[in-house]
Amino acid sequence: MEIWWQYEIVNLSKSILLKMRKFLLILLFPFHTLFAQDSTVYRQKDEIIFSNTYIFYSDKTFKHIFNSEDGVIWFGQGTFTDRGRCRLLKFGAPVKSDPDAEFQKIHYEMNFERKLKRKNKIFISKDYYNTTSKRYVLFEKVNK
Repeated sequence: MEIWWQYEIVNLSKSILLKMRKFLLILLFPFHTLFAQDSTVYRQKDEIIFSNTYIFYSDKTFKHIFNSEDGVIWFGQGTFTDRGRCRLLKFGAPVKSDPDAEFQKIHYEMNFERKLKRKNKIFISKDYYNTTSKRYVLFEKVNK
């Protein structure tokens, strides 16, 4: 009889552990997306015939992709640092060179710095590519 009670206690404890595990999984499931976001995308506001996008990663690196109206692609990447309301971008050399870059009209942005200013939920930058009649362009966060 003593053995039967020991099996019951073991089965009961396994049952409680399984229920606790399910409860914890159900409780923590809604929060898994908070920790899974490793990049933030900002796109130029009011873009019509071109595409100007920054992708910022959680490891303090970024990519910049600009598609012009004449089919030329400007690509840059590097590291960034936040100082107050400014985000300083340091463009480095491209990691990989593409052998078909001449045919795809890809130009690389490298070895310079750029400053973006944060205002509420947008970034403001000088209009380096003359995409508007204004001196500055706005970058809005893209919701995934």
